[in-house]
Amino acid sequence: MSSDNVPMRQPPESSTDVQAQKELLTLREKNQFDYSMAVLAAQERDRQAYREHVQKIYKASLRIWIFVGAFLLIAVIAAFISGKEQFILECLKYIVAAGGGGGVGYVFGYRRRNMETTS
Repeated sequence: MSSDNVPMRQPPESSTDVQAQKELLTLREKNQFDYSMAVLAAQERDRQAYREHVQKIYKASLRIWIFVGAFLLIAVIAAFISGKEQFILECLKYIVAAGGGGGVGYVFGYRRRNMETTS
């Protein structure tokens, strides 16, 4: 039988080369894991900061609407006391128009949708 058809065997690698390659792979995997964890932590901090910012805006908006509502209530009470019921009807008409189909209703719906998607 001829030895021409036998594939050439590679000399066995030394155990230090194999060990060095394993350590290199392990180090590479550890670096990738550390980088991935750092990216996830940064995303988490970013999302938390965004949520806190949005909550501050909504709280400030709520305070403004409470003050506007209190002012309107005082105006309605003053109109009842002074006997100007027609003024109250006109105010209610404008409030319903603004809240139902005007810009105020649009803003409420837009904010509600944004809060549902960000939570």
